[in-house]
Amino acid sequence: MQISDYLWQRARPESPRSIRHRRHVHRNKKINIRQTPVEPAAVNLKPDSAKTIEQMRPVPQKSDQPNEPEQQHVQMRQPRPVRKSRRIRVRIDYHDADTGKRIANPTMISGHPGERLALNYPQLEDWIFARIVGFTPTFPKRRLTIVLYYVRVNGAPVIVYHRDQDGQLLCPPEHLTGPLDADYTASCLNYFKGLVQGDAQISGQFTKHVRVITFTYHIVPVVPIKLPDVAYVELLTEKEVYESPASNVPLPAILPQGTFWRVFAAAQTTTDHQVWLSLGGAQWLTNTNTRAHQQNPFLPR
Repeated sequence: MQISDYLWQRARPESPRSIRHRRHVHRNKKINIRQTPVEPAAVNLKPDSAKTIEQMRPVPQKSDQPNEPEQQHVQMRQPRPVRKSRRIRVRIDYHDADTGKRIANPTMISGHPGERLALNYPQLEDWIFARIVGFTPTFPKRRLTIVLYYVRVNGAPVIVYHRDQDGQLLCPPEHLTGPLDADYTASCLNYFKGLVQGDAQISGQFTKHVRVITFTYHIVPVVPIKLPDVAYVELLTEKEVYESPASNVPLPAILPQGTFWRVFAAAQTTTDHQVWLSLGGAQWLTNTNTRAHQQNPFLPR
């Protein structure tokens, strides 16, 4: 039966006979629910809500599966292998922070660009790490050199004693310190430079062991004296100047003849009774070939 015929019969009004006959059948005859066909629901053909036949047809659903040619094309498309970047080499140098000289053989580490660069700071014997130059937390895209600077540990101190001929200390002992294997120079007291026995300077290198240096001086006993009538001294000849009384080593400068100098103090040796005059500071001369004055004639009165 066509759908149009079915719709026409449903829309046509029924006769009283057919209605009565249908009621009689329902009243006198048992109906098997299982065998009774289910009548389709009535269709409202009003113009405002009627659906066309084309709208009532089932709409074909699109399949999620792609067409066979497209599926074959997708299966043939293979991902390209990821090309790994080449490893970058980083050089580690070790230098002296003071001189810049290399103190150990360089080391090499490698990794891919962007990877974490784990840098160790090796402990070198007798050296202490000071600073780093060229550090980067990750491997760069090009080769790189990182420089680690170290400083030398200090060696054991050098103790310097200054004693007279009787073993008495002339001043507190000195302590010389410096990096291991560095050079040092110990010098005698300038005030008693002419009285030292032996070398006036001793040089060496700092080691891991303490070293003791002793300078011995042959001190001539000197006693201070007072010259109340002497305020200035005139030099009758050229005179040599010394750092201390009874010294044997003169200073480079020589005072000219005929000059006047202020006298600040005087001392006398107990051995030869030589009088020494102080011109101020570490400048001493003998009173020989001099003339004492109470005033300087070249100064205004």
